[in-house]
Amino acid sequence: MPTTNLSRDKLASRNVAELQARILITLGIDALSSMRVLDIGCGNGSTVNGWLGIGANAYGCDFRFKDGKHVASLQQQNRLSIIPNTHYRLPYPDESFDLVLTNQVMEHVIDYPSTLSEIQRILKPGGYCLHIFPSRWMPIEPHVFVPFATVLRSYWWLSLWAFIGIRKRSQREQTWRDVAWENQQYLLTSTNYLTGKEIEKHFRQFFSKFNYAEKQFLQNSPNKRGQKLARIGEIFPFVFPLYRAIWSRVILTQK
Repeated sequence: MPTTNLSRDKLASRNVAELQARILITLGIDALSSMRVLDIGCGNGSTVNGWLGIGANAYGCDFRFKDGKHVASLQQQNRLSIIPNTHYRLPYPDESFDLVLTNQVMEHVIDYPSTLSEIQRILKPGGYCLHIFPSRWMPIEPHVFVPFATVLRSYWWLSLWAFIGIRKRSQREQTWRDVAWENQQYLLTSTNYLTGKEIEKHFRQFFSKFNYAEKQFLQNSPNKRGQKLARIGEIFPFVFPLYRAIWSRVILTQK
């Protein structure tokens, strides 16, 4: 493995930033702590704060920020920016970042070409992107908790599971009909689970290099099941594309 100025020993906790850093180190990408990093869809800023703890010059952007203990201080440091709703454009100049990250974001992207074009615009030549997001055939859709709702969005299917009692905590007092309708509207307007071929086609339009990194993701997983699966994958390589198909996609691209 190539040397890096950010050792694994310094990455002891289990936050998202350190998992992302471990994946990149395993892939041989060094000098992480000298990079200018952007977390798109930064939520409450915890990943931005994690990358600052690693030593990177980190920033984040989102359409709105979630509540969190880091939001106020990061805003005071001008490290968080709002993405305008009216015209999609990331609020940064061309070639501003060495590394762009998304975590559980790409499944919400409806317009892949516009989003990837903007990421490509703000990346420096040779810059990297790392994306982690759920797969099309994930057994349980991670936002509404309905089996295979990544592809099955019919009202009758969602109604069945709502009637049985499958719902989010915020939906506990709602009727099963309201839950099914709310879930269907959310899935149709706010999620987009593309096939692997569709995803790769979109990414290759904007980036010179495209690679899957589920192996490195599992190798650096904070839980023992992920690490065990990585060891099994060393013996049976089909484990990694299977994991990609039914659980999570981990994609590394380079400009």
